[in-house]
Amino acid sequence: MVEIKKPQAFVRQIVLYLKNEDYKKAYQLAQGFVSNFPDEMFAHFLLAKAAFWMERYDECISEGRRAFNLAGKEDMAIIAVLMGSAYFKAGRYREGYVFLSSVRELKDNTDIQTLLFLFSYAQKDRTSALAHADLLYRMDQRAAITLIEKFAK
Repeated sequence: MVEIKKPQAFVRQIVLYLKNEDYKKAYQLAQGFVSNFPDEMFAHFLLAKAAFWMERYDECISEGRRAFNLAGKEDMAIIAVLMGSAYFKAGRYREGYVFLSSVRELKDNTDIQTLLFLFSYAQKDRTSALAHADLLYRMDQRAAITLIEKFAK
């Protein structure tokens, strides 16, 4: 097996595995990426992503947190959405809501507002759910209407 020495090579190969839905290989290679480049945000993000697809939601959240802490503002939203999705899949609605609510820089992100709506709805917090639906509507009417139509059925 060829030894990978550059972060870009890890990224390309892991992305290829993910694209081909070979999550086990992506996960294993991402573990090596993290071992070789522990301060590289993409290493933790790709390990989190592979863990998510392998239904290892707690690991996705912990690796996502590491990636999030290393991320610049431009990468925060995609990591937060991945982590929010893992919190939701793990049934950790309150924790997911608290995490996403704490990220002030992402309040204007429609995916974040959608997740906050879902967490509120799952916790039967109608007041918060309506507030997030209203904010989403002001940001993107089409996205809000589509979301609300799904829940009206």
